[in-house]
Amino acid sequence: FIKIELKNYDMDEKFEKRILSADKVFVSLRATAIITTFFGGFIPLFSHELAYKMWFPYDLQNPLYFWISAFYQLIATVLGSLTDVILDMAPAFFMVYVIAMLEELCERLENLKKIPHKHLGLEESPREKILEIIHRHQHLCEITRKIEVIFNSALLVRGVMSTFVFCTTAFSMTMVKDLSMIFRLITYTIPTFLQLLIPCYYGNEISILSDQLSTAVFHSEWYLEKDTKYRQLV
Repeated sequence: FIKIELKNYDMDEKFEKRILSADKVFVSLRATAIITTFFGGFIPLFSHELAYKMWFPYDLQNPLYFWISAFYQLIATVLGSLTDVILDMAPAFFMVYVIAMLEELCERLENLKKIPHKHLGLEESPREKILEIIHRHQHLCEITRKIEVIFNSALLVRGVMSTFVFCTTAFSMTMVKDLSMIFRLITYTIPTFLQLLIPCYYGNEISILSDQLSTAVFHSEWYLEKDTKYRQLV
């Protein structure tokens, strides 16, 4: 989907830098998920208890069944945490592409009178350059609408659930006096907070850059152009 939609966009250095910054966030979250769940798998070695309370249709007092269950929990939690990170970052990655394209549009608008025609792949008048930018903006709006249709319901449900869990956990911390339990609640609250923070942060970036488009148009010094139709287009 994203490769098809981006076929007309230039992958310049700033564009790639924005994408790589989001990729670093994804790698950090993925590494954190693997490390925490992997070390959780060592709990049975020290306490002879499963890391997570689960029901199994057999007697866990049997050493063979116990270690099979412990290994199952280790694999399931690692894969489950990675899946959760991917699902959380999927809409964020699409939003990052939109942010990068908006930054490109802002830069093109601000330097509309300064950019050589060849840089834009055009040899026509400034009017043709602004038409190209308009087409890119329309294309970007279409991409944004598709992203909204795909992820709108999922983000709403996840936002409501994460908010409920976050508030419930925060309230529980005020009622608990055991430091070890408070630490567990904090480690549980942090991922819940990140689930709310990531889409909100990138969504806010899209809103800010969308508002900056009009400022970028003004900085293009369109009012100095003699072509009347060009000024009307801007």
